[in-house]
Amino acid sequence: MSSQKRIYIIDAYVDDKLFTLYFDQVDPKVEIKILTKNMYSKFEEVAKKFKKQGRNFEVKTLNDIHDRHVLVDQRAWLFGQSLKDAGNKPLSIVELDDVKLVEKTFAALWSKGTMVV
Repeated sequence: MSSQKRIYIIDAYVDDKLFTLYFDQVDPKVEIKILTKNMYSKFEEVAKKFKKQGRNFEVKTLNDIHDRHVLVDQRAWLFGQSLKDAGNKPLSIVELDDVKLVEKTFAALWSKGTMVV
């Protein structure tokens, strides 16, 4: 993902593939926040190592999520399946016009989450 400022992700199902698929090339100064319900494979272990590399990175869990949203700087998308599964089957991605609404939704959900990393 190409970002200058932030990457915020709401995805109920994450695994450690996110780091190699999406985050390895992200500038370490970019703020990355992930809100999830279920962590698979070695996600939590890899997330802690990623944070120790000096990354501006946080993960929270929350049971009250279903839809998948991604905010990158001033753009937002709705994904039809989890990012960890992208490329495995047909995927719908819809860019959203109302970025402020997605920001508010993310902030509200984030404030209810439990810190993992």
